Parts: sequence; C-alpha cells; structure tokens
Amino acid sequence: SGLTEVTVKQPDKNLQVSKIPQTISFTENSHIPLNCSIVNRTSQDSRVSVEWYINKPNMEQQRIVRLSHNNVFHYGDVMEEGSLKTRFQFEKPSDGLYRLVVHNANILDSGSYFCHVEEWLINPDNVWYKRAEDRSESTVITVQRPEVRLQVEKSELNFTVKEKGNFQLDCRIQSQSKQESQFAISWYLK
Repeated sequence: SGLTEVTVKQPDKNLQVSKIPQTISFTENSHIPLNCSIVNRTSQDSRVSVEWYINKPNMEQQRIVRLSHNNVFHYGDVMEEGSLKTRFQFEKPSDGLYRLVVHNANILDSGSYFCHVEEWLINPDNVWYKRAEDRSESTVITVQRPEVRLQVEKSELNFTVKEKGNFQLDCRIQSQSKQESQFAISWYLK
C-alpha cells in the first residue's frame, strides 16, 4: 500500500481594513467620529483586537485605546492626561465597524489618527494566535477655534435725564460666531 502525506497549512491572511485617507477640519467643541472598518477577514470565527493611535508633529505615536481579541478594553498612556477619558469614547456600532468619538474637541486633539487591527485564530490545541494585522490610512484632523463673527450695533446717544430718573440702554447683537453662543455683557460709564 502507498503512503499518504497530509500537509496542514494555515489559512491565507485575508484581513483587510478600509483604507480611505482623509483630511478634515472641525471647530472647537465639535464631536468627531473616526471609523475603523474591517472589510474582510480570514475566518468568520476569528477574533480581532483594535487599537486607535494618534500622531502629532514632534511627538512619538501614542496609543489612545485598545480592545484586545478577548474583549478586554484598555486606555493608552496618553489617556491619563486630564479629562481625556471622558471625552474619548470607543464604540462598536456594528459587526466589523469600530469607532472612536472625540467629544468636545479642542485644538490639542489635532493630529493624524489611525486604527491598527490584529486578527486572531484558534489552533487545534485551543490556543489563540495572531494570524494577520492591518491598519487604516491616517485621518488628519485639524481642530480650529471658530471664526469670530461677533458684531454689536454701535451707536452714540446723547440724552438728558432728570435726577433720579430712569433710562434704558439697549445692546443689540447683529451677528455671532455660533448659533449656540452665550454672552456676558458689561456696561461701562465714561
């Protein structure tokens, strides 16, 4: 009888993350959604780990968040600064879509963001191993202060008021930077 040779090979690496480079500008206090879309996987039974990073000029790349292949969530070291944990939100709105949302964005949030994905498979010994990895293209975010468009009606009035009499002064705002702007008004006597 003849010998039969059996060769067991690993599945092809088919992991693919959407690669659409973008450059987007936002004004301060905007909510910025950043999507990481997995468009192809090696296996439907695989697990993924997803990391979001930011690159800023003259700084090392910094990890913002990580969701491991066993669904353990971690903040990166950069998130230890101030209120970042309350402003950066990680979401999984649907299968294969992972989103980082920057709430109340400020100028310091400007930078180049990307996601890094690892695909994990289970071997015959029931041990998970990393089979593939891919990353998105960078999304360059620029956060700017809103354009100042505040205009107040200016007029010079002269009038005479009797002692202990009343008078009314009006302050009319003709245009403002944002519809939701709030104002503090002060009156001065020259």
